[in-house]
Amino acid sequence: MTGDVYRPVILSVDHEPTISIALERSLQVLGVEFLSASSGAEALELLDEQKVDVILSAMRMTQMDGVEFLHEAAQRQPAARRILLTGHKDADSAVRAVNEGGICAFLSKPWNDERLRALISELLERQSAERERQRLEAQIAEQNEVLEQLNAELEHWVAVRTEELRQEHARLESAYTDLLDSHRTTVNLLASVVALHDPEGCGDLESKKALAIAIARELDLDEEWVMVVEQATALHRIGLIGVTDRALHQASESLKGEDLERVHRYPLQAEALLMGIPHLVRVAEILHSEHERFDALGFPDGIGAEEIPLGSRILAVARDFHDLMAGRLLPKELMPADALAWINKEEGHRYDPLIVAAFRRVHQGVTNLDTSISVSMLRSATLEAGCGFHVTC
Repeated sequence: MTGDVYRPVILSVDHEPTISIALERSLQVLGVEFLSASSGAEALELLDEQKVDVILSAMRMTQMDGVEFLHEAAQRQPAARRILLTGHKDADSAVRAVNEGGICAFLSKPWNDERLRALISELLERQSAERERQRLEAQIAEQNEVLEQLNAELEHWVAVRTEELRQEHARLESAYTDLLDSHRTTVNLLASVVALHDPEGCGDLESKKALAIAIARELDLDEEWVMVVEQATALHRIGLIGVTDRALHQASESLKGEDLERVHRYPLQAEALLMGIPHLVRVAEILHSEHERFDALGFPDGIGAEEIPLGSRILAVARDFHDLMAGRLLPKELMPADALAWINKEEGHRYDPLIVAAFRRVHQGVTNLDTSISVSMLRSATLEAGCGFHVTC
């Protein structure tokens, strides 16, 4: 129903019309559309014509009992939640109802109206959640099509840029075939493009990732967030695509004029590039704020302290420690001890003291770290669907 609020449909099946009337009266406050049938055969005809969300069926009926009817109903509309109503406490019938009728609740007559409404509300919420899941899956599929087109255009740009990039393009095209199967493949692909544009700036990327991962784990972040920090570190220079070579190869503290303005815009460019990719939204948020300072003197928003995302604060320390040694932050290259001293001096100014303290605890062993992250993903295909089993009196 385009443009209208969806009204859930409830079907009552009982040979006693008064039961259906009582059920409708009890459930009308839920804003549902109510259908009724006096037999299983009549109900099955309704199911062939209209989609329903919840079926309430009596156990004892003529021609076919409630279990037989619910079994047939499950063949026609498997997504409908099925409830058996009975005035007889029959364990064998209950077992049959679960095994053959696929019911998710067993309701005794006479029922408690409040419990009935609570049960129906819960089942309708699950139906609503399932509809939303399907809508989001369709939206993601549409976004993935856009992503495929964007990557095809990006690969073409890489192929025509230089002869050196053409060779790398072949590797990227091979990686592209697995792009939608793995988040890591997406990140690796984008990071490779950044490295092609800025090979010098990405030369120590593995060391930066190792340090960022070590700090994140030292702060007891869960592995999902550790992976997000790793991905943000891998892509932290993506916003510099399009920045002049002169600005790329000059210490950031020495930049002036238009070059400085372009560098100040690159966090926003990084966010814009990644925000349209659903599983990189958190990475985009980290990159947006990676140049904010703890004392609120950074860019682009001038926020400070805990207003800055934790991942951005971690990235800032890991990034600057290596940029100091590479001469990308100051006009000269610093030795590791001097870079550490510089980070310590800026504690509470540029950097969060909590992050600097964690950095001091891990930096000496960072060169020996295993930089890989093993991620075990629980795939939805391995889960068994079910709405649970309720016994309500």
